[in-house]
Amino acid sequence: MRNAVSALYALPMIIALSACGSKDAAQAAPKPAAKAPPAAQKQLAEKAAPKAQEPQRSGEQTTSYFEASVTAAPARSSPLAAKGAGILLSLKARVGDRVKRGETICQLDPSDIELHVEQAKVGVSLAEEAVSNAEADLKRAEALAEGGALPPQGLEKAQLGARMAKLQLEQAKVGLRSARQALADMTLKAPFDGVITQVMAEEGQYITSMPPSPIAVLVDTSTLELKVPIPERVLSQVKEGMEVTILIPTLGVERSAKVHRLAGVVDAMSRSAEAVVRLDNKENMPAGLFARVLFPGVVEAGQLELGASAEGRK
Repeated sequence: MRNAVSALYALPMIIALSACGSKDAAQAAPKPAAKAPPAAQKQLAEKAAPKAQEPQRSGEQTTSYFEASVTAAPARSSPLAAKGAGILLSLKARVGDRVKRGETICQLDPSDIELHVEQAKVGVSLAEEAVSNAEADLKRAEALAEGGALPPQGLEKAQLGARMAKLQLEQAKVGLRSARQALADMTLKAPFDGVITQVMAEEGQYITSMPPSPIAVLVDTSTLELKVPIPERVLSQVKEGMEVTILIPTLGVERSAKVHRLAGVVDAMSRSAEAVVRLDNKENMPAGLFARVLFPGVVEAGQLELGASAEGRK
């Protein structure tokens, strides 16, 4: 009975507390945000929505190409050696020097060869005197033979002597030319325009001719060659004379060139054939740079099949 009476006394208190809590919750609840005008709502919706990419038109085609990475090598590179033998007297060119065709690279000591040239000159002079004497003897023999004072054998001997003297003169002249050529071989000259990239001998060194002693390496950088391995799966699409694009990433150079020649044999190991692209090096770029070669219009076999099936569906 006491518990019931206590509950009756506590009931008004509970009701009062509940009313206060409801009032505080109503005051704490956030007010609804004011609605923006319809035009502003449309602009916000357009900014929030992602932009759709324009579909590719049916008539447009993407450019496809085959790409290979190779080295832009010099068109010509030649180790130079003198034809003569002797002490290297002077070295005219050093690494990095640009030389013209016919310019002297080095000079060997020509002292011994100069003596041979002088000796050959004396030999020619002696042979010329011998020819003069033989021709004079022949004239006297002919005069005597006409008068009957010289038998035929004597005339034949004089004629043979004149012919032998002329042959000896020719031999002496050949010897002189040979000596002069040996003297010229003591000077090494550039066979073409280029850059000296390596020097393998120094002044005072004895240079041999057999075996030849290499003295320097000359490289022609006026034209660069790019040897591109073409896989056999795309080999039928690459032709001599077709235009390609060459990129030199190091220098930021982009150039057009043409396929100079195409190997007619496919390598058994790599299953590729070599295409040589020649580039006129008008920028005077150093040889040996990394290059990318793009063959426009050359596509893989799978791309060809995909394109053909797409055409069939149209």
